[in-house]
Amino acid sequence: DISGVRILLVEDNELNAEIAEFMLTENGAKVETVKNGLEAVQHFEASEPGTYDVILMRSEERRVGKECR
Repeated sequence: DISGVRILLVEDNELNAEIAEFMLTENGAKVETVKNGLEAVQHFEASEPGTYDVILMRSEERRVGKECR
């Protein structure tokens, strides 16, 4: 059960993002989606502590430059 789990989803493919978001929200998660790793880092840094329970991102996600390693 993932009801109420707050997820930051990182996905650059629009169809994949739509499918993942649907599956997660249908199972009760609260999802925010960004398009790349750089946006994810910026979004996370700008959020209050505890905003997200988990960040879902492929290990191959683009735009995660050396500043994010």
